[in-house]
Amino acid sequence: MGDSLSVIFATIVAAIIMFLFPMLDTWERQDDLSYMAAYTAVVDMVDAVRNTGRLTEDMYSDLVSAITTTGNRFKVQMEHREYVIVPKGVPNADGSYNDYEMVYITHYTDDILAYLTNPSSGEYTEFNKGDFFYVSIKNTNKTQATMMKQNLYGTRMETFKIGVPYGGQIKNEYSR
Repeated sequence: MGDSLSVIFATIVAAIIMFLFPMLDTWERQDDLSYMAAYTAVVDMVDAVRNTGRLTEDMYSDLVSAITTTGNRFKVQMEHREYVIVPKGVPNADGSYNDYEMVYITHYTDDILAYLTNPSSGEYTEFNKGDFFYVSIKNTNKTQATMMKQNLYGTRMETFKIGVPYGGQIKNEYSR
């Protein structure tokens, strides 16, 4: 009886080692490929915006379609920090100011998407040279590797696995 139990136990351990861990490794490689595809899509869009000074509805939809081809759901967040010089202090007699302050006014995803979905424009061209534009994406679903790890280890794991933050300074202004 003792020998048969050890054979059954050895068979179960061998099955885990031979099948489950290679499957987990394969799914983790799939997550790595998904990350690379998402990273490439985000970098391409942000660099295009930084170089042209505008964001079109097609550029945004290309980003969304590229990241959804990974089989994951993502939350896309955009941020535009507009560089503004504001007069500071009391105006002189002629109306001019002696001191100025540099301020960033931030526009978030909802503001930007309102411009993109506007039928009259379909693009966001509020960028000026020196402004900053950032895009951050995060997956909102559990990947297969995360679900497999949860089952193997018997723990609850965080949903977030694939995230790409990227951005930079606007190089050119868009002129019509």
